[in-house]
Amino acid sequence: MPAPDQIKAGIDAFVEKSSNRLGEANRKIWENPELAYEEHIAHDTLCAVLEENGFEVTRHAHGLDTSFEASFGSGGRLMVFCAEYDALPDIGHACGHNLIGIASLTASLALATVLKATGQPGRVKILGTPAEEHGGGKLDLLKAGAFEGADAALMSETTYSDILLNDTLCGLYQGHMASYSQNVLKTDPDYIQASSDFGDVSYALPAIHAMFCIPVKEKGVVTHHRSFTEAAGSDVAFQICLTVGKCLALCAWDMLADDSKYDAAVADWKIARSE
Repeated sequence: MPAPDQIKAGIDAFVEKSSNRLGEANRKIWENPELAYEEHIAHDTLCAVLEENGFEVTRHAHGLDTSFEASFGSGGRLMVFCAEYDALPDIGHACGHNLIGIASLTASLALATVLKATGQPGRVKILGTPAEEHGGGKLDLLKAGAFEGADAALMSETTYSDILLNDTLCGLYQGHMASYSQNVLKTDPDYIQASSDFGDVSYALPAIHAMFCIPVKEKGVVTHHRSFTEAAGSDVAFQICLTVGKCLALCAWDMLADDSKYDAAVADWKIARSE
């Protein structure tokens, strides 16, 4: 198995090479905020990048016009990344879903790159999950069987919510963020600002919903505020989301390539479900 430093180097190289294209996609989604189940521009933008990178893409997937499913790889375990991209009425991407979608896109593409380079068995799927703000698109996708056969689900968020915490996955994410000089908490179950339909996903399979923060000019502002919308469109926020995407890819690699880490994540999930 390749050394961890080799995998990290491969992911870093891919993201550096692809940052302009990822930045274009991020800007397109941020500049064109779309409400729940109406995210046509975001859907087409993300699908185009995935197709450019050799993913097998199904547009308008699972009975939802603005959902998609894209896959890469063969054999091994299946990692699913969830991409959000809906906005809020009147104030646009005040929850930073442009960044969340791009972080999952980055993770999916980066993981596919190292799978191809190393020959490691494993599959990556990215699901376009509309309507997080209003409607619960992931619930629709769960009911439609979009997560069937998946071994873990991963995404990030600019808020924290009702998620089954997975100690193993959280610890891996914390360690990978530290490798980029980012100091994050392993878990913070008391920090709850919003609900999320990813909570239902975390009850169905081992999952991580990694929180990240972006700088906002106006002191004390969090999400659902115009100042946060502005912050979500900044280059600083985009660079942060690329780092988050790298770390999600590294967590997924751990789940694919290291049986002991995967078994520990499954054990954590089973314990959390029983509590």
